[in-house]
Amino acid sequence: MLLALPVVLCSLGAVEFAIVGVLVLVGVDAGVAAGIAILDRAISYWGLMAVGAVAYMVSGKK
Repeated sequence: MLLALPVVLCSLGAVEFAIVGVLVLVGVDAGVAAGIAILDRAISYWGLMAVGAVAYMVSGKK
């Protein structure tokens, strides 16, 4: 749902804020929740970058 908001670039910040909020509501420490949110963004972003890089190299385009 938060990804549908066109207010921020790629929902940067909105999704992380929501993740932290939900985790804090279920009892996770705010610092740990922020770390989880940042780690989630890093893995999802860089994971796609890695897959794209491999696909680009395999395609043979220059």
